[in-house]
Amino acid sequence: MRELRLDGVRVVRASIETMKTGNNIWAYVRFKSGSQTTRKYVGRVTAETQAECLRLGWTLVRKLKIAESNGWSWVNKPAKAKP
Repeated sequence: MRELRLDGVRVVRASIETMKTGNNIWAYVRFKSGSQTTRKYVGRVTAETQAECLRLGWTLVRKLKIAESNGWSWVNKPAKAKP
């Protein structure tokens, strides 16, 4: 899961959803805000394992700037302080 800021204030936890049709696996970024679920198409992520499909899905979301093109921004967590 990753966190997205929707409108400068609301922060949601987004995930990658995969759907298999035939030999292809398709990815969607998905999150819930209030009572509304949002799902946006990411692309084809056919791979050997589910973990690889999810990794490819997040890579495509960043590469294709899907969050930014929908007016969302990434929530950056502060780095952990070193002891």
